[in-house]
Amino acid sequence: MIEVEADQREILQRELRRVMPSLAPATTLRHQYERLSEALGAGAIPQELMGTLEQVLEMMLSTSRARRAYGPTGERALIALYHQTPAGVRFRQLVNQVNRSLDMLRGQRIERLSFSLKRPGTYQLTIGTDHCQLLVSIGRDGISVDQLSIGV
Repeated sequence: MIEVEADQREILQRELRRVMPSLAPATTLRHQYERLSEALGAGAIPQELMGTLEQVLEMMLSTSRARRAYGPTGERALIALYHQTPAGVRFRQLVNQVNRSLDMLRGQRIERLSFSLKRPGTYQLTIGTDHCQLLVSIGRDGISVDQLSIGV
């Protein structure tokens, strides 16, 4: 269960009220959104609605709707809430793993930086130093270290 702060609740309730009229009355999605709205009213999201909450947050954050409609403060509030969800925790763990890999480059001279398209929506960053080469993928599914070659 995740506790939802007042400002986060207000933004999400407003978005759900905006979207729900466009959903057919007896659909699963509408039912899930109604349940999410009720849970928001109570101030906490139970585990069984976590996927729905993640979906709404991802939609608002990835399309920049949160920033356009609620400004940087609203966007930060929703990002903080997203970081508490299982998906947000997984993405933060991925970022931490990549940052640990990047730490290995400390003190090395960077000789090459380049981006390439790995596949649509996923890019690869190549970092070449005087001691190694690191390949980092960045895409919709997150960020990951694909390869670390030492002595190249």
